[in-house]
Amino acid sequence: MSETFNALVIDLVDGKPQAGFRALSLGDLPDHDVLVEIAFSGLNYKDGLAISGKGRIARRTPMVGGIDIAGTVVESRSPLWKAGDRVLVNGFGLSETEWGGYSRFQRLKPEWLMTLLPAGPADVS
Repeated sequence: MSETFNALVIDLVDGKPQAGFRALSLGDLPDHDVLVEIAFSGLNYKDGLAISGKGRIARRTPMVGGIDIAGTVVESRSPLWKAGDRVLVNGFGLSETEWGGYSRFQRLKPEWLMTLLPAGPADVS
């Protein structure tokens, strides 16, 4: 897969955090064991501070913003996860010290992921 995709990347410009869209490739992503195609990443107060430059959330740059990810495993070097698994991750330094969810793809450490179960009927008991 050699295509490029857009990500919201935070950089330091004149000593201040500034976010903007940038084309990335899979080779640009961190070298973690599980590649996830991202379906959703929320926007919360901390992300707002990070991408607006009003807070110094990203402790290193460049940094892909977004502190949570929901998506599907595309590739895995870990026996814990296989292609097609639906997963969720929140925290673990995403958007601070680890690249986050404002991207089409992200590579993540296997121990960060949780299984995202398929939606079922509501329990009304």
